[in-house]
Amino acid sequence: MGFGYAVLLGASAVGSAAGAQTTAATPPGWTVNEGASVCNASFTASGASEPALRLFDRALSDETLLTFTLPAPVDVPYGAPVRLVLQPSGTVLQGQADGFAPGRGPTQTIGLSVKRAQLKAKTVSALRLSSENDMLVDLPVERLAAALTSLQACQESLLAHAGIARRDYARIATFARPLTSPRDWFVPESYPAEARRAREQGRVAGRFRILKDGTVADCLVLVSSGFPSLDEGTCAVLLAKARYRPARDASGQAVVSPQLFAVYWALP
Repeated sequence: MGFGYAVLLGASAVGSAAGAQTTAATPPGWTVNEGASVCNASFTASGASEPALRLFDRALSDETLLTFTLPAPVDVPYGAPVRLVLQPSGTVLQGQADGFAPGRGPTQTIGLSVKRAQLKAKTVSALRLSSENDMLVDLPVERLAAALTSLQACQESLLAHAGIARRDYARIATFARPLTSPRDWFVPESYPAEARRAREQGRVAGRFRILKDGTVADCLVLVSSGFPSLDEGTCAVLLAKARYRPARDASGQAVVSPQLFAVYWALP
């Protein structure tokens, strides 16, 4: 029907001023970017004009999304199997192609999500990404673990800006996961009628709590779209439709956990 929704869960809702920030803790070759909605760390090889690798930590999860810049488009469908080899250990991480986006000129990005602990557990000097048939990237990289540490500090800062303290998630051993795709929660009929008539569009970001039974409560808008109908409509959809496999502590007991969201409402 032409209605557009982009739903981001685990993306920080608020933050400090956007921009690249390189601190004493940021390893050489890396830049940590702290924006209004997410942190990422980018690695630029010596002499290169743009980053070859970006890391996106999924807030309140145990995963990191790696996106590689390829010199030319590749024939790898979204969701296709890909494998990442960590050198020099030879550790193989399996995943699905994710994070597609056009780059500058003929370039393209492709990525995959992996467990953060798997990246930090090894000394990594190069990353090799391949599809079932082709080698896609063979990238020498420096101080990956240190970059992940800087990225985690950035995310903790953004969570604090969103009013989520470390104690709210420190005891979580297994993070909550949605039972269905968040995009299935927002359908054309979800668009608030008042907002549709007035042609209102915009981004709503905030936080909510996931209860022990997987339902959602205490939805709070932190970044308004500027339109009450969209702000209220976002929380109404989340409270009614969002269902999770709840977070668990080290003993396996379900625990209440925080979550961040950002929803983009768009009309044709």
